[in-house]
Amino acid sequence: MKALLSEQPGGPETLVLRELPEPLPKAGELRIAVKACSLNYPDALMIEDKYQFRPPRPFAPGLEVAGIVEQLGEGAAGFKVGDRVFVHTTHGGLAEQLIATPSQCMSIPTAMPFETAAALLLTYGTSLHALQDRAQLKAGETRALAAMFKEACGAKGADVIYDPVGGEYAEPALRAIAWEGRYLVIGFPAGIPKFPLNLLLLKGCDVRGVFWGAWVAREPKRHQANMQRLLELYASGGIRPRISARFPLAEGGAALTTLLRREALGKIIVSME
Repeated sequence: MKALLSEQPGGPETLVLRELPEPLPKAGELRIAVKACSLNYPDALMIEDKYQFRPPRPFAPGLEVAGIVEQLGEGAAGFKVGDRVFVHTTHGGLAEQLIATPSQCMSIPTAMPFETAAALLLTYGTSLHALQDRAQLKAGETRALAAMFKEACGAKGADVIYDPVGGEYAEPALRAIAWEGRYLVIGFPAGIPKFPLNLLLLKGCDVRGVFWGAWVAREPKRHQANMQRLLELYASGGIRPRISARFPLAEGGAALTTLLRREALGKIIVSME
């Protein structure tokens, strides 16, 4: 199989396309024929050794995948050969084949394209978990992105602030929070911020971390319920992943560069077909 590998720490230009033996699933594992992989900011951090999880090298980045089950390890249950699945993994998506466990997989609805399935999990899953499970957002409450700040929140401020940006945007966003508001820490593409703790006291507010990947591992049943909710929203037309660009596997490094240059207005898909 072909795989785009990180063999040394560095940017997207360090990724190399290699031919590897077909991986064999162990007991309780599945082998997935990857059809599409969506790229995300953690992929860029991971290949530079800047992410909280560091897989042993060489490894293929890519944690959001859609494909077809093509082989079952002994005792693997819940799926059969030929099933269409999307997979949330830690890495390995930029390859023609991927080993996963059944708990990492979920069936793709018949009418959903592979590239849509690959783009559905991480962003929507993180957002649903953040607003529903961490913020406990209620009807009638106000939420704000970091870029909106006080002028968009009014005198009361935002009950919930969803901050996927960090950096110099974070403190102004926190200053726009309502009394007893909830500030959601999602990610840091603009840098890791530092808050003056007196703001937390003056606002009586909470700062809540949102680490979706760790939550998925710790709360698999709640995660499955959230994923079912996302599929219901998709079926009703409530959500539709926007795909900005598509790249072949050999150009996966260029795809990741596009993401890092802030040129993506939606999801970036690497296709194996």
